[in-house]
Amino acid sequence: MGMRVILQSLVLVFSLTWLASAQMTVSGTAIDVIDGKTVLIELPNGKIRAELQYIEVPERGQELHETVVKHLRGLVAGRSVSFRAQQIATDRSVGLLMIGEVDIAQQMLRDGAAWHIRHRPTGQADSDAKTYESNEADAKSEKRGVWSIEGMKTAWQFRADRDAAATTPVPALTKEMPVERPQVKKPTGYWGDVNPKMQNVGALANGYNHAARSGYVGTSYLPAKATDEEAAAGTKAVIDITYFYKEYEVTGRYGVFVFTLVSSASNWRFLEKNELTVISDGKKFPVGKPKRIAEEVDGKQLERLSFNVDRKTLDAFVNGSEVILTVGKSAYIPAPGMQMLLNNLLSATK
Repeated sequence: MGMRVILQSLVLVFSLTWLASAQMTVSGTAIDVIDGKTVLIELPNGKIRAELQYIEVPERGQELHETVVKHLRGLVAGRSVSFRAQQIATDRSVGLLMIGEVDIAQQMLRDGAAWHIRHRPTGQADSDAKTYESNEADAKSEKRGVWSIEGMKTAWQFRADRDAAATTPVPALTKEMPVERPQVKKPTGYWGDVNPKMQNVGALANGYNHAARSGYVGTSYLPAKATDEEAAAGTKAVIDITYFYKEYEVTGRYGVFVFTLVSSASNWRFLEKNELTVISDGKKFPVGKPKRIAEEVDGKQLERLSFNVDRKTLDAFVNGSEVILTVGKSAYIPAPGMQMLLNNLLSATK
């Protein structure tokens, strides 16, 4: 590392330390934009990276990522700004960035260029949170920016899905279908850590990796009763419902529930028709289409269908006195005890 780089690093650390200890507003010029919520500010005694507080913006790889970066650059580049730090990180500080009387984080929300991070995990004052939420609500009603794209995931949802896909163990389809609940063992290795923030999960299968701050909690595979016609044809199926999650310092826990059906049959049953619907006491809760993995083993067609399912649908699953699961043209009845396990899963992941 060259002497110039070392001096620049020392100036940055000094500036951040001074901001943290002084807790005062500093003034400078916004000379660059690092990403959609981080601005490089030149001060009389050096440069700092200032991250806008209480908002999230589209991640790299999401729609509108570059658009939001350009939007922030257009708002601040070359302009005189004031900044008050609230949190200090190793390479940046997080706080209130102002141009005149304009809160730039609020402006980003009003323009539909950001999402508001709910104030409870961030410690934002209620009065400030209401103002931020009002700006966000106006942008949403006008379908601006991120609200113009139907079904667009928030940045934290996008990160959680990406991290889950990268770190979640995906079991291979096996020759033998489970016929009874396997004994839950404490995981070792990558998933062998304990998450102190997770409630007591009892007999649920679970694992956590402290370094990645990701984990899972699930029912493990349980048999599902097929219709008499399918049973006579030798069709077997098992069901698992698992919550894959990520712990974030600022926004707290975010996760997704994944419903998995594994089928063993003499022919492909879900090649075309494979939408899942939960029917609880006659009321239908459509889930949609799955990710499908299939292979042929010893003349049997094994298919694994994985669906993302919301908590409302799982609540209906738990509370129904008569529950039927339809997948394509097939219908299944959950194993006895699965509703109780699912109830424990929902309680542990609140």
